[in-house]
Amino acid sequence: LPYQAVHWPLEAPPQYVDRYRGRTGGDTRRQLVCAMAKALDDGVGQVTAALKRRGMWDDSLVLFSSDNGGPTNGNEGTWSSNFPLRGGKNTLWEGGTRVVGAVRGPGIPRGAVSYEKFHATDWLPTLVAMASGRPWTASIPPGEAPYLEGDGVDNWPMLRA
Repeated sequence: LPYQAVHWPLEAPPQYVDRYRGRTGGDTRRQLVCAMAKALDDGVGQVTAALKRRGMWDDSLVLFSSDNGGPTNGNEGTWSSNFPLRGGKNTLWEGGTRVVGAVRGPGIPRGAVSYEKFHATDWLPTLVAMASGRPWTASIPPGEAPYLEGDGVDNWPMLRA
């Protein structure tokens, strides 16, 4: 279930936007960011509750990831702070490329923290290996282009450690 929030364009359902009216110092862009974050939180809560009701929560892998740091200097009509990292979205400094993530589910140690490197391209091989229980390259169909360095690596062993 992919969410594209909080992300440009800044849009949210009216009931969420109205909730933050007058609470962001008159900055309507920040009002929209708050509304988007609340809509995301409510949606994740609904999915979590549904998985628990159906007895699927303990077997579900839930992950949060980002593609880049937050926009700075008015980029995309809003601002954020990536402190203590320099830079932000659309920069090659750590503030634009280094982000946090969170993962929970079977095989993931509760409360574990890792500072290992994990690139966005690593999700496909990692999730395929986790779900299949075998090297992810075994799932590449015949005739498919060969695996190349940079196509991502299986980080499942690192996540479950």
